[in-house]
Amino acid sequence: MIGYLHPLSSILYPDERLFVSSSYCAFCQNLKKRKNNLARLFLSNDIIFFYSLFASCLNNFTFHVYPFYCYATMSNRFLIKDNGLLDYFTDFTLLFTSLKFYDNYIDSKFPKSFISNLISKFFFNSIKYINKNLSVENNDFFNSKTKKIFLLNNKCNKSSVNLEDEMLQLQSLFETILPLDLLPYSAKLQVSSIVSQTIRLLYIIDSIDDFENDLKKNKDNLILNYMDTPASQKDLQKKNSRDFVDFKLKDNRDVINKIEKMSTLSLNYCISQLENLRVYRFKHLLKHYFSDLIPLQLDRALNKNNIASRFIKS
Repeated sequence: MIGYLHPLSSILYPDERLFVSSSYCAFCQNLKKRKNNLARLFLSNDIIFFYSLFASCLNNFTFHVYPFYCYATMSNRFLIKDNGLLDYFTDFTLLFTSLKFYDNYIDSKFPKSFISNLISKFFFNSIKYINKNLSVENNDFFNSKTKKIFLLNNKCNKSSVNLEDEMLQLQSLFETILPLDLLPYSAKLQVSSIVSQTIRLLYIIDSIDDFENDLKKNKDNLILNYMDTPASQKDLQKKNSRDFVDFKLKDNRDVINKIEKMSTLSLNYCISQLENLRVYRFKHLLKHYFSDLIPLQLDRALNKNNIASRFIKS
């Protein structure tokens, strides 16, 4: 579910494109400064969404854009320096990287799964180190909450992953460790709801994208929870992908309609929350995720399963 939140530059305003690219470079440089160079190789654009969401709601958020020469890309680029929010969200880049390799661990076979699991735990453990500049109180709070993801890792194995529970736990984790206390009281619930619905949408995209591959490998897939259990399986509490090995998503209109309904409700909900949210900047950028980017990613996943686009209207 990592790597889908990559803004479409062609739709953004020039100042938004500059902010997105400069923020990405700033996170990369921040990881270098905090001595976790390996994480820079796996930096995800997903973090820009969460950073922009919080930055837009803070009246006292200030930032400046500075030019610099990037030796990694051998080009002149720009980076952002702000009044503290960037340092906090640098920790989340490691959480995203850890989740990315955990996802590879679930989807892969030995030895790739073993290596992915080790890398996932390495990046997760790095969160404690890279969070050293926060106060002791905040540091203890952050570490205690992020341990939930390890409890999730230890409870789940590759043959019995309940993705519905995993999604709910991840929603709870993000709602708990995001710096909601920095936001005005009136914005906390709305931002928390937007984050929760975004995670749900990412899980749906990832599940559609991997649907046929998961069935072939007998792995759990969130879409199976939206299917009617066959009569012969009514006594089972959990659907097994073996029962659907020859199933094609395109052949089940009811499932497709359920996916479309749930996704549309979540997209519209997020847009409505943004409309009602008092934001000081980046409103067009944030709406872009739910009006353009995520619908496009949903359609791409459906197209991969030979299903016509249903979210981006021509």
